[in-house]
Amino acid sequence: MKPNQNKSKSMGIVHIVGAGPGDPSLISIKGHNLLKTADIIFYDRLINTQILKICKKTAQLIYVGKKPYEKPISQTKINKLLLTYAQNGNTVVRLKGGDPFLFGRGAEEAAYLAKNNVPYEVVPGITSAIAVPSYAGIPVTSRKLSSSVMIITGHEEKNKDQPINWKQIACFDGTIVILMANKNLDVIVKKLITHGYNPETLSAITQSGSGPNQKTICGKLSEIVLLSKQNDIRSPSVLMIGNVIKMREQINWYEQKPLFGKNILVTRSPNQSPALSDFLQNEAANVIEIPTIEITPLSDNTTLDFALSHLNKYDWIVFSSTNAVDSIFNRLNILEYDARAFYNTKIAAIGSVTAEQLKKNGISQPDIIVTQSQGSSLIKKFETINIKNNKILIPEPNIGSSLDIKQIERYGAKVKTITAYNNKIPNQSKKKLIDTLEKGIDVITFTSRSTVRNFSIMLGKQLELIDTCKIACLGPSTAEEVSKSGIYVDIIPEKHTTKNLVEEIIKYFNK
Repeated sequence: MKPNQNKSKSMGIVHIVGAGPGDPSLISIKGHNLLKTADIIFYDRLINTQILKICKKTAQLIYVGKKPYEKPISQTKINKLLLTYAQNGNTVVRLKGGDPFLFGRGAEEAAYLAKNNVPYEVVPGITSAIAVPSYAGIPVTSRKLSSSVMIITGHEEKNKDQPINWKQIACFDGTIVILMANKNLDVIVKKLITHGYNPETLSAITQSGSGPNQKTICGKLSEIVLLSKQNDIRSPSVLMIGNVIKMREQINWYEQKPLFGKNILVTRSPNQSPALSDFLQNEAANVIEIPTIEITPLSDNTTLDFALSHLNKYDWIVFSSTNAVDSIFNRLNILEYDARAFYNTKIAAIGSVTAEQLKKNGISQPDIIVTQSQGSSLIKKFETINIKNNKILIPEPNIGSSLDIKQIERYGAKVKTITAYNNKIPNQSKKKLIDTLEKGIDVITFTSRSTVRNFSIMLGKQLELIDTCKIACLGPSTAEEVSKSGIYVDIIPEKHTTKNLVEEIIKYFNK
């Protein structure tokens, strides 16, 4: 954990940011923007690491969480790390679960920074004391049931001047929310009942609130300890007590989402997975991202650069994927060209997503857009126009093109394929893939032929691991590749977009 030596010695700043609870989309806009620009991010154990995907590539991600039964990094050391990195001119984000000032050490960290004259700011987060009950369908207040709420820690500091007054709490007639309740649940319930709290009062305990593994158990206060053990409720958990619990029957919205708790594997490359993952997470799916392809630039761009420098010699350029678009435009940018390089060249895009990516790069209207993400659609389109003697440039990965080049050449065109990027199997994914499949996956998604091919190579002969999995493919060409392995494809959307793929998965489970 050596401080970033590339920074100047001018003083940096520490942003103490609340990440909210388990749902990564609940972080504030300000917190989101700070993560995108921070040099250093110190993050806790209960942070959903999906949030960290938005950090810039050069950012240092430093874990300072406190795991149960493991020797934790001390708060003193964390404070000193924040100080040291800020003093070296870094923009530091201290990312904490929930809200940094509610039962966290955010105030201690802020006080330490203030004492040492380090600039800092606090960005509040959505506390689990409100968010978790909401995701469990339990409002902490309700006009006819409860006009007040009390938030208590279930993990009290032993050396505190004034311990929790359970006798006073037992007299409270509003909603009680207790964070970090699981470890001392039996003690908490016993103290409340001993001091006169009605044991018949409705209560609920929610594990892993606002995430796809959320689990909620309801019952009388006198029964909740036994129910918690019977249902294997673990940390992190939130205990809720009060009449508002009865509203869960009407407004248990999150656990009713169509993909709640479904384990869905996303195999596309990291730069492409967010769109699909976000759609799935919005439907409460548990998304596991294990890319079976990795897109990297070429080590030698001589041939590619020559082709891009002579684009005016080509009548057409065909973009078959967003990877092709990104690779070509990244290279054009290095060569100090832009979209005007195509002034004399017609552009064909395979798939609406590819066309959308072209639009982001200044090509608002390609000459041909085939909305179906398969090469045969483009070939059918070429049948309707005269491409005889046309020179066509097709950027492709190192593993070759999925287009039927010979078929295009039958129409009299002169086709030139050019390797624009590398498509390879990620080094660290195979073991993770096998481990994940052994734990159980409901749906495997494939978005291209190469995701399928590489998946098959990584899986090897262990086909039994996917016997119970449903297979969802973005389009017919991808499904065809899956079928070659003798695997049945369950889901194919009519429109080949990630949104339609998710909608089709939902329809499948709603049958």
